[in-house]
Amino acid sequence: MLKLAVFDLDGTLAPVGGPIDDQSVKLLKELEDLGIYIVISSGKTLYYLIGMFRQVGLRAPIFIGENGNVTAFGIDLPPKLLTAVQPTEKYFQNKDEIIRNLKELFPDGFWMQPNEIMLTLFFKNETVRNGIRKYLNNLKKDDIIVYEHVDSFDITPVGIDKKTSLQALGNHLHIASNEMIAVGDGANDLPMIDYCAYSIGIGALDKHLTTWHFDKIDRALIFLQEKIQHDQ
Repeated sequence: MLKLAVFDLDGTLAPVGGPIDDQSVKLLKELEDLGIYIVISSGKTLYYLIGMFRQVGLRAPIFIGENGNVTAFGIDLPPKLLTAVQPTEKYFQNKDEIIRNLKELFPDGFWMQPNEIMLTLFFKNETVRNGIRKYLNNLKKDDIIVYEHVDSFDITPVGIDKKTSLQALGNHLHIASNEMIAVGDGANDLPMIDYCAYSIGIGALDKHLTTWHFDKIDRALIFLQEKIQHDQ
């Protein structure tokens, strides 16, 4: 029986940089009323996620920010953290080197999300995007993973992702992977999709990668609610 549902944010629960629509908010609250833990796993920072979900009205959301690098419970500030991830010193040295080099190559061409651990680069135009992509593709670093999104690049430590954070959360809550379902739309969601026994793909995500697939999140939420009610 499902006990936990983990959702990506941008492109899944909400448009990139946009709000969650009222129907989806209603359905999320109904899932929570059914006793399901609602987890938001995103590349965004914890403070962004907490600020956004203060307006949503869930009773006890759990947030996994920076693609698995930080996890927190509830909407209180400062956040109640589950674990403090400690990447290697080499990772932080490489991160600083990447920032220095990109600032030389593309002065004023990008801006950085204020992360604690992960590096997120938002490009200002397609020329900068292509240049950053070329630089990162030629980068010989074995301690980082790069995810490209429609508006940004995420650079994150190897061995820390949406799967590892979800696994740690499951251990803390005593919830197994066969009691979880993951909902996402992109490459950085694949680790948690791989970990959970059940999964739902949204939008353009390859339909063969998930248990079920829907074009719209509201249809996925209705299906999920019906499945949980049937299984209970």
